[in-house]
Amino acid sequence: MTIGANVTSIGYVAFNGTGYTKLVYNAVSATGYTSVGGDIFAATISEVEFGTGVKRIPESFMAGNTSLTSIVIPEGVTEIGKYAFRNATALASITLPDSLESFGAYADNAMTFMGTKITSIVIPDKVTEMPRNMFARCNELVSITYGSGITQANYVASAALPKLAEIIFTSATPPTISADFLEDQTLANLQIKVPAAAVDAYKVAENWTAYADRIVANTEAAATSAAMPEALPAPSSKDEL
Repeated sequence: MTIGANVTSIGYVAFNGTGYTKLVYNAVSATGYTSVGGDIFAATISEVEFGTGVKRIPESFMAGNTSLTSIVIPEGVTEIGKYAFRNATALASITLPDSLESFGAYADNAMTFMGTKITSIVIPDKVTEMPRNMFARCNELVSITYGSGITQANYVASAALPKLAEIIFTSATPPTISADFLEDQTLANLQIKVPAAAVDAYKVAENWTAYADRIVANTEAAATSAAMPEALPAPSSKDEL
């Protein structure tokens, strides 16, 4: 099925149960259904193709899907709506574009990736705020990386994430976190990795002190920087001849 570029709104269970297996999605900035259970497309869709010019992924976009295993959100998308991949139970891989700026203005229970099988996720640098409860029941999730632009990181999930081993912050300035940032999480094997020069700043920042014993220097980032070749010297006039 194909959704046209001029579509502006997709309503409650609009195409649910239709049996389509491929979606060609061209809507530039459509909104979707914003209540739990309003899964708008067929659970049988296993392939999504995006047209050029798409700027927004609507609410409940692939919510309730049981067939899609991976998806790449295209460059140009700046916002992903609430519940977009909620209970997409086969989804194991999602790639977010550098252009992404927000997951919508949802203070509570965005549940964008709830119930998926993703093992890792990288939040792009332009995202400044993460809504609450983005990763509920992501039981395969091992790693979360927050981009350098994050200034507010809220409640990660409403239940323990059994395989979560690392949360990586790339910003040298500790973002604001909610007091319940990791409430109900199993912290036994969890490390919070931050830039080496910012370890002490993170440990004493408001609401971070509760996780001070989990905060460590991100040695992987240091190793990557060390491995990058130095810039070549500018050519001399002799070299240019």
